[in-house]
Amino acid sequence: MGNGIILYWFTKAPKNNGGNVNLEAIYKLFYWILMGKYLENFKKYMNDPDPPSLPDPAPNPGYEPDPILGFDPAPEENAGYSSEPSFSYAKNRTKNGAWEKVTKGAILGAAVVAIRLILPKLKEFKKLDKYQFKAVTSKRNVTLVLAGAGCGKTYTITSRVKYLIDYLNVNPKDILCISFTNDAVNKLKDDLNHEVEVLTFHKLALKIIGRKKEVLAEDMLTDIIINTFSNDKLFGLYNMGKQDMYTLIKTFINLFKSNNYKLDKFYTFINKSNAKDKILLKEIMKCYICYESYLNKENLMDFNDMINLAIEGLENSNLRYKHIIVDEYQDTSYTKFLLLKKLIKLSCASFFAVGDDFQSIYRFAGSNIKIITNFRRYFPFSKIIKLKNTYRNSSELIKIAGKFIMKNPFQIKKKLKSSISVKNPVQIVYYDNLNNSLENVILEDKIDDLYILSRNNKDLDNIKLDNVNCKKISVHKSKGLESENVFLVNVSSSNNGFPNKYVDHNILKYVNNYKEYYPYEEERRLFYVALTRCKNRVYLFVPKYKESIFIKEIKRYKNVIIRKNSLIWFRNMFLKIIIYNIEINNRKSRTLLDYLLFS
Repeated sequence: MGNGIILYWFTKAPKNNGGNVNLEAIYKLFYWILMGKYLENFKKYMNDPDPPSLPDPAPNPGYEPDPILGFDPAPEENAGYSSEPSFSYAKNRTKNGAWEKVTKGAILGAAVVAIRLILPKLKEFKKLDKYQFKAVTSKRNVTLVLAGAGCGKTYTITSRVKYLIDYLNVNPKDILCISFTNDAVNKLKDDLNHEVEVLTFHKLALKIIGRKKEVLAEDMLTDIIINTFSNDKLFGLYNMGKQDMYTLIKTFINLFKSNNYKLDKFYTFINKSNAKDKILLKEIMKCYICYESYLNKENLMDFNDMINLAIEGLENSNLRYKHIIVDEYQDTSYTKFLLLKKLIKLSCASFFAVGDDFQSIYRFAGSNIKIITNFRRYFPFSKIIKLKNTYRNSSELIKIAGKFIMKNPFQIKKKLKSSISVKNPVQIVYYDNLNNSLENVILEDKIDDLYILSRNNKDLDNIKLDNVNCKKISVHKSKGLESENVFLVNVSSSNNGFPNKYVDHNILKYVNNYKEYYPYEEERRLFYVALTRCKNRVYLFVPKYKESIFIKEIKRYKNVIIRKNSLIWFRNMFLKIIIYNIEINNRKSRTLLDYLLFS
């Protein structure tokens, strides 16, 4: 009887295109059973069609049609895509309602055999929450996973790769994982332990075009700008120092090349500009011509050239993959998007993107947030899955950070959840002397593990702390990292404060693909990144009488407090009592007390 039940099960089980039993459907079925689901859930799963995908978001007011990226409204123009998933279980059920004849005993009988095969593999995914599991097992050809801060996106990516290899029998060599930094790539390689190719965009580009040219060191552009720039009047005209002006020109040229613009584009800009901007644009054009001449003369290429050349040479390359996974998708630039889309189209590959629009912070390097926020426009048959559980931040902190970031009107709405609770996770510290304030907070709260973050690297140079395990980095470099406690310094109202007013310089409007519709959109996202690096508390150090607009806003939120330097107050009061009520004749003692009081 038992053997007959098992045979009946396997003969009536859903078949794939080759006529064999679709093991993925069996795995999913017994996942339901093992998770304590009821028979009606099984029947619903087997008889209902796939749930409808997420509807397209309502058009955002103020969003004009994208003149650069555009989108493909017709499915046939998205070669390699279809409304049907590439590896889904068969939707057509057996004839004569065979599934209705399957009894509970038949299901349990089949489980005796199948459970031995799938239980070891299910154990690999026992750490996945329900949102992560949904993402990992997505059957759509194109999937976007919106992973908030601390939601385990790296673990989701590695689990997705293991799912493809172990469950769907995909050859590891047919999988390509792309991330943006070498550190992220190395972390993925360590976690995967498979023959999966893990590359940065630039290493992928080199693989496509080969090393026909040597890669230029990034500092060379700055040197060329310094040697070429000749109009000193511009410093006063734009009220900028030399270093800030050189940085602005470098940013402009990098953005210009990241859009794959050519020299004639400068003349378009100059014709449209006002008299003041004409002078600066002509100076930038002169620096650009010198830079390109140097590259051609020395047979060199920079990082932007690598991507542009890869787009041109991809069709002649034999590089093809069946599954493409991209990490930190929110940082994708226009040219990287073109390279990615062209590779997917030529390979007819499935596409699995993971990112967080809240953490899109590289507009100065060419990233365009619309590539992720308008994802459904560029990939019409895609599925969007949101990871909602954060395992890093407290529930109090994510409410503060979420309220702050959602002031940007065009962010995708996400409501994260956390089981962690920390009282007053955001604390504001006003200071006269930064080093003294840092030391006092460390002593008072007994902090021994922390990150010191800053909007600008130069703010970190003067910070000196002894006997403390700390790491000093910029907020940009902190993305993807975490620490028990975080100190964010110099949150001030100045040109180089936080928000940084030079980032949104008017001249950059010519090369920025994304127009900001709300003041300091990206700076707000950057501040969100700083807030969400901590597992315990984040301390915001603010110069007295120079608080930024971000501090003026956030100090009104619940669970945000202004820190009182109680240690300093008690120390000073104690010393004043000693000095003014006890006569001190010893000169050395007087000197010591004066040092303690005023240091």
